[in-house]
Amino acid sequence: MRTIAIIFLMCGALCWMEVHSAYANKFFHEATIDQIRSESIVIDEREHRLSPLVRFYSANNIEIGRGAFAKGQKINFELNEKNELISVWQYAPPRE
Repeated sequence: MRTIAIIFLMCGALCWMEVHSAYANKFFHEATIDQIRSESIVIDEREHRLSPLVRFYSANNIEIGRGAFAKGQKINFELNEKNELISVWQYAPPRE
């Protein structure tokens, strides 16, 4: 029984690592906000419209308001298939 539990835990950890890795690959790391507009954000000289469903997050994965972001700030972000921002994250350096 203990062997089954260990195998199950190992599979869970491997699945989490795979999902986490795939999720992390959706982000463009170390991008910088050039300008924040009412319906878009200019990031590294490229304008991205805000999706109606856009969410903003702290580096600790806590949902925060758009006002927590400013020009010159480094961020991570995710785009949908329409090239709209669907999530914007305060930048956190990768853990070693």
